[in-house]
Amino acid sequence: MADEAGYYRMAADDLHHKTGLPVTTIRQRLAEQPALSAKLKDFREALGDRSAGSWLDSLGDGRAHVGVLDRADEDRATKNGLVPHRVRYATAQLDRVKAALDEVGKRQVMPPNSAWSVDTRANRVSLELSARQPGGLSVQQAARKIFTAAGLTQQEQARVRVDTSRSTLSRHGLVGGDDIQVGGNDCSAGLGILQGDNSTYILTAGHCGNVGDSAWRNDGGTIGTISEKVFGAEGDYALIGVRTPTSWRPFGNLQKGSPEGTFNTYKGWVTQSQLPDLESMYACGSGRYLRWECGSVVDSNASMTDEHGVTTNGLVRAINMRSQHGDSGGAVMWGGMGLGTIVGGNGQGVTYIQPVARVIDAQPGRRLLDWQKW
Repeated sequence: MADEAGYYRMAADDLHHKTGLPVTTIRQRLAEQPALSAKLKDFREALGDRSAGSWLDSLGDGRAHVGVLDRADEDRATKNGLVPHRVRYATAQLDRVKAALDEVGKRQVMPPNSAWSVDTRANRVSLELSARQPGGLSVQQAARKIFTAAGLTQQEQARVRVDTSRSTLSRHGLVGGDDIQVGGNDCSAGLGILQGDNSTYILTAGHCGNVGDSAWRNDGGTIGTISEKVFGAEGDYALIGVRTPTSWRPFGNLQKGSPEGTFNTYKGWVTQSQLPDLESMYACGSGRYLRWECGSVVDSNASMTDEHGVTTNGLVRAINMRSQHGDSGGAVMWGGMGLGTIVGGNGQGVTYIQPVARVIDAQPGRRLLDWQKW
C-alpha cells in the first residue's frame, strides 16, 4: 500500500518553503489533485475532438481549468464547476504538430540543446532552441529549417511558439537513490521492476551503460548486469537484471543527508506506476543533489535533444525541480504513484523524466516491485 500520507507531508513541506502557503492548505490541495484530475479527464473525454487542454492551479486558486473553443463549451465547463479559458486550437491540432517535430527528432537531426512540448496553458507548441546554433544560424533560421524538415504548413507553423534558451540540455550524471556502479559510472537504484514471477530488475537511465555491463552495490557486492537498454528517440532507460534479489535490498525509507553520506530510497511509494494525464500536477523527486524537491509537471509527452545531439521523445517535463549532474536515477513520484527516473535537464529548474509506465508497457508481464516485499 503506497504511503500517500507520507508523500503529501513531505511534498507540502518543500512547497511551503517555495510558496509561503500554509502546510495544511498545500496538503489539502495536493490531496484534492486526483479527484480534480478525474473530473477534468471526464470533461475532456466528453468534448472529444473539441478538447483543448486542462490544468490545475493547485497552489494558486486551487481550481481546475480548461481550454474551450466556443461559447457552448464555455457554458458547459462553468456548469461543471470548471474555470473555462477561450483558446484557438484543439489539443489534437497541437498534438499533430508535436508529432511532426518528433519525427524530425527520431531522425536525430534536431540541433543540439533543443526541446519541444505542448504548452497547454499557452495553447501552443513550444519549441525551445539554443541561442548558439550550428553553422552560425539565427534561431529563426534554425526554426524555419526544422519546420521544413517536419513538413509543417504555414497554418501549422502558426501553432508553434519559438523560444530562445542559453541553457545546455545535459543527460545528468548518475548518482541518486541507492548508490551503485555500472562499468565506470556512478549510477542509481531508482525503481524496481518485476518481469513475470521471478525476474527482478533495477531501472536506471539508458545512458548509464551498455548491455552486458556489470553493476555493483556501493559495498562492492555484485548486483547483476544490464540486460536491456533503450537510448535514443524511444526513451532513455536500462534494466539491470538482479542476480540474487534476496541478498540485497534497499533500506525501505527515504533519507536526506549529505551527498556523501546517505542515499534515497522510497518506502511504499512506488508500488504502482502511472503517467499523469494532466498538466500542472505536482510531482516530487529525490537525488544526490536534488535531495527532495517538488515541481510541476507541464507535459507528459515532451522531447529533448541534448548537448550531444541525441533526441529522446516521450519524456515527462517538470519545472521548478532543480536537478543537476548527479541526480539521474533518483525516483520521481506523485501521490502514491511512481512516475519515473530523472534523466536530464537544463540545470535551471527544468527536469526531464523517463516515465516508468512506458518501461512497464514495453513488455507484457512487467510491474513495479514493492520493495517492502522484496
